[in-house]
Amino acid sequence: MGTTPGVLARAPGVDVQRATFPQIQENVMTDINARRVHVLVDRGPMEKIPTTVYAHEIPCLEIQHGEGSVQELTDLPEGMDYDEIGELASLDLDEEWSRLIAKYGRHPELNVSVCEYVFHGRKDNLRKACDEAGPQAEESDAIDADGDGNLSKAEIQARLAELDIPFQKNANKGVLLETLRDGLAQLLDEAEVPYDEDASVEVLYHLLPKGEA
Repeated sequence: MGTTPGVLARAPGVDVQRATFPQIQENVMTDINARRVHVLVDRGPMEKIPTTVYAHEIPCLEIQHGEGSVQELTDLPEGMDYDEIGELASLDLDEEWSRLIAKYGRHPELNVSVCEYVFHGRKDNLRKACDEAGPQAEESDAIDADGDGNLSKAEIQARLAELDIPFQKNANKGVLLETLRDGLAQLLDEAEVPYDEDASVEVLYHLLPKGEA
C-alpha cells in the first residue's frame, strides 16, 4: 500500500489499518473565529489551483495532496483580489466540525476522517488551531518595534527548523516569531548565556554558542 506524504510523520507508531479516535464528550464554547487565506494547492505536476480557505483547513488539504502541497499566497495571481483575506469569520464550532468532515472525507489510510485525524478527535483542538492561525492584524507594528520586521515568514521557519524547535507550519508570522523567540531563550538558558529579554530574535540568535546556531 502506498504512503501518503507526511502521514507517518504525523502519526508515529499508529496502526494505519486500525487507527481510531475515541468519541469524547467535550464542554467547549460554540463560537470560533477563523481567518481566511488565499492558498495555492499543488495537485500534481500540471495542476496548481489557487483557492480561498480558512487557515485551519491547510493541514486537511495537505493530508489529501501531500506534505508541503499547500502554499499560502501573499503575492496573488492576476485576477485574484484581497477581499476578505485576513479577515475573521465567526463560525459555529459544531457546524465547522461537521463541514470539515463532509468536505475532506475519510483519511486515505487510517480508519478516521481527515478532520478527526488532524485535530486528534477533539473539537477543542480545532478551536486552538483557529486561535493559532488567526488574526494577523496589527502584527507588523509589534514585529517592527523590536527590529524583527525584516524577517520573512520563510526565514523564521528556516531558523526554527535549523534549531530543531517544533512549530506549526500553518501558524501566522507573529506566532512563528514568538515560537522562535521562546525557543532561542530556552537554548540560551540551557547554555547559561546571559541575554536581554527584550532583545530581538536576531540578537538572541547571534548570542547562541557556536555549534548551536
